[in-house]
Amino acid sequence: MTQQPSPKTWANIKLVIFDVDGVLTDGGLYISAAGEETKRFDIKDGAGIKELIRHGITVAFVSSRSAPGAKVRGKEIGVLAVFDKVR
Repeated sequence: MTQQPSPKTWANIKLVIFDVDGVLTDGGLYISAAGEETKRFDIKDGAGIKELIRHGITVAFVSSRSAPGAKVRGKEIGVLAVFDKVR
């Protein structure tokens, strides 16, 4: 079993920023016949992010691409800041 970080460790972490493509997704890009892009997010990543938020850590997502799916996924799991089209 993995040892949990101490409360002191959690207290030292204020912000965690995740890149979307290839970090929160499998790196694939799915394009429908209508040209709509979709991405696959892993449910386990969401559980881990919820744990960070539960410990008072602010979580943000960042992507260089348009990321409407990341905005939806972020909202589902409590991420308040999703930045897309970042250059």
